[in-house]
Amino acid sequence: MIKRKLGAVFATAMLHSRLTTALAVQHSALADVGTDAFGGKGLFAKQDIQAGLSVLDISRADIIYGCEPHSYLADVTVRRLSPDDDNESQRGFWSIAAALVCSRLLEVPVASKLGVGPSVISYLSQLPWDDCMWQLPIVWSESVLDQTLIYGTEMALAEDLHATHESSADVFDTCLKAKSRVLNLKQIGTELAEVLLPILHQNGCLHSDDVIMLTCHQAVALVFSRTHQKGSAGKLALLPFFDCANHMDDSNCRLSESEGDDRLHMVAERNIKKGEELTISYGIAYALAAFCSYGFVPDPLIRGDLAGKAIQYAARKGQSLAANRSLNPGKD
Repeated sequence: MIKRKLGAVFATAMLHSRLTTALAVQHSALADVGTDAFGGKGLFAKQDIQAGLSVLDISRADIIYGCEPHSYLADVTVRRLSPDDDNESQRGFWSIAAALVCSRLLEVPVASKLGVGPSVISYLSQLPWDDCMWQLPIVWSESVLDQTLIYGTEMALAEDLHATHESSADVFDTCLKAKSRVLNLKQIGTELAEVLLPILHQNGCLHSDDVIMLTCHQAVALVFSRTHQKGSAGKLALLPFFDCANHMDDSNCRLSESEGDDRLHMVAERNIKKGEELTISYGIAYALAAFCSYGFVPDPLIRGDLAGKAIQYAARKGQSLAANRSLNPGKD
């Protein structure tokens, strides 16, 4: 089981600042920010909360929308991710990814040029960079990625000697999609690096281009790992202060849409006692999406079929290979 409880969970310095706004005052009797069991920040119940109660409202201004889930890593998305693009949501995504890089590489004072405030930088600086290093397929070489997916395919098919032609084809198709999405994610990170390299160097960043490139890839993966599928249209809402990568537990709260005003509500899934964490988890990722976006696979798998098993094997093998490459540089 590849299980990762991330340190920067849901509410952070960014969310803490949100809780001082008028929006959050409405809910100040229900929730407060505290330190969770994993060393990050979380929202905790200040009193007993009944199932079905809205704990926190999230306004449109606090939501950054992505594209439909099946195309959000497609080439068209890469082309749209430009600082000069007129699309506000894409600029927002770009700025967050750029801020991740700037907060990771020294403290280069370029955040204001990217439209990112200090509270966002404070949040981003708490993300689990080192812990997730070898979990991210985006930082694997294409050679490691290929070995990983071949291994996953072989192991899954070896477990089922009676696999049908259709199920075998599904395994191959799933692994090809995984590779395609990871490579598209790499391309987004590369384009981010191409934009940021001159800005960072002009502002005194002494890191090599390779280090900046790697950091950009990590940044993009971390941003895309925090998503919520919104509504029947299948749009993704990128919620920077919500950590949707905790897919292991039953939900304490879920995100719900309100009709007509384009807001999201955090709604209690069950009766919650005072002191319990509200935001431990509210979603389970489909194995392919989890592999492509972050690098772990939830357990139990939503897809328990051969294709899901292939991705699980691939994720474990890839992390082992990537870690070995770090100890033996030059071997690929």
